[in-house]
Amino acid sequence: IKPWETRQLMSKRKGRPLFLIDIAVPRDVDPEVGDIKGVTLYNIDALEEVVDEHIEERRQEAKQAEKIVAEEVASIEEKFQYLSFRPLMALLSDRCERIRQREVKRASSKLPELTEEEWRQVEHMSRMIVRKILRMPMMKLNSAAGTENEQFYIDAMRALFKLDTIGETATSEERHNRYRYAQQ
Repeated sequence: IKPWETRQLMSKRKGRPLFLIDIAVPRDVDPEVGDIKGVTLYNIDALEEVVDEHIEERRQEAKQAEKIVAEEVASIEEKFQYLSFRPLMALLSDRCERIRQREVKRASSKLPELTEEEWRQVEHMSRMIVRKILRMPMMKLNSAAGTENEQFYIDAMRALFKLDTIGETATSEERHNRYRYAQQ
C-alpha cells in the first residue's frame, strides 16, 4: 500500500481515522503511510514494542504483587505466633473469673445489707482488679511469642497459676497420670 493510495482513500473517508496493521514480511504497507494525517500504522516491529512494553508492565505489577503477598504473609505469621498462647490465656482468664465470681458470691452472704447498686460496684471493682492483675502476665506472654523463650513462659505460667490443658476440674488421677507421663 503506497502513500498516494492511502491519501486518496483518506479523502473519501471524510476525516474518519484509519487504523492499519502490517504484519507481513516483507512489509506490504509503505512506512510513509503512517505519516499521513488520520492514519495509524502498526507494523510487526511496533507490535513487538507494544508487547515488550506490556510484558515489562506485567513484570513490574508481578513484583508489586509479590511484595503485597510477602507483606500479608508476614502479617499472618505475626498473628499466628500468638496462637500458641491463646489457650493458655483463655485458661488463665477463665480461672481468674471463676475465682472472682466465687469470692463475690461468698462476700454476698456476708454483706446482705448492700444495695443492688453497691453490688454492681463490687462486681465492677472485682473485674477491674482481675483485669489489672492479669495485664502484665498477658503482656509478657505476648512479648515472648515467637522468641526462644516462648516455651519457658508457657511452662512458667502453667506452673505459677497451676493451669493444665484439661482445665481446673482435672481429677487427681488425671493430674497424676499427666505427671507420670511427663516423667517418662
